[in-house]
Amino acid sequence: NVNHSSEGLGSLEPSVYDVVAEMMVAQMGSSGRSRMREQRSGFRRIVSEVYSPARVTQMIRDKKMKHIMPGFAFDITVNDPDDGLPWDFNLKSKRDKARRLFREQEPFMLIGSPMCKYFSTWQALNLSRSADPVAAPRARTAAIVHIDFVASLYGGQLAGGRHFLHEHPKYATSWDIDSKVR
Repeated sequence: NVNHSSEGLGSLEPSVYDVVAEMMVAQMGSSGRSRMREQRSGFRRIVSEVYSPARVTQMIRDKKMKHIMPGFAFDITVNDPDDGLPWDFNLKSKRDKARRLFREQEPFMLIGSPMCKYFSTWQALNLSRSADPVAAPRARTAAIVHIDFVASLYGGQLAGGRHFLHEHPKYATSWDIDSKVR
């Protein structure tokens, strides 16, 4: 697996996404004693992604794992098969549809990777140099809608006794947002 940086140079090291996906899949598909009953009964776990193109779900498909099933991968770069339009979560209709589909699917693991651009530490520098004093707060408000949306999906996971993985940089200001997990 070769990763390419923006400079066009390659690396033989796996990306962080590859490492996390491999660890998660190994854990969920393990053959330890605690999993034997589930394996004998044909129990299959669904893994889905939101704010992410198919990365983990694609790896599950590619490796043809028998105890883990790939679920949805909803991202702006992925088209909704019903209307051919991207999963743009700026649109309430797309958020509502995704919530409904997640409730129907009930994935064992939901991986969320909402955009962190508006929560990065660099945004403080951009705010001080911005020519439009209204644009940055407006963008942040829109970004909070996305954090609240993904938190609501996590709430559904917790309420159903299922799991989620939230991917955001350690120093992102989004960690300070008081999103209600509904």
